[in-house]
Amino acid sequence: MSSIRDLVNQVTGAAFNCVLINKYRSGEDSVSWHADDEPELGPSPRIASLSLGATRRFQLKRKVSPEMTSAARSERVVIALNSGSLLVMEPGVQENWVHQVAKTKIPVGPRINLTFRTIEDNR
Repeated sequence: MSSIRDLVNQVTGAAFNCVLINKYRSGEDSVSWHADDEPELGPSPRIASLSLGATRRFQLKRKVSPEMTSAARSERVVIALNSGSLLVMEPGVQENWVHQVAKTKIPVGPRINLTFRTIEDNR
């Protein structure tokens, strides 16, 4: 796992020191809307997500604030995470967006997601 982390660090220019592994057995497995905003990640984390296996749809939507226009409130981004793809959420994404991998009725095989993060020592 450390060799994969080192490669992700080289590609992204980051210094990730932690990996969270998720297994999606089928289209029934999902993760609902959330932001990766745990205190130990610091105030503006960079997160890298490496996908292995079946393609799944990664969805982002803006966090709603009172001053947003209706167009901004309804803005969505959908990214197909193919096997071998590396999605990097740069600083600012967790503060302004939430994301999910929703359930799907389309038959899909298993997928493993490696989510690289930096845990801050002072937390």
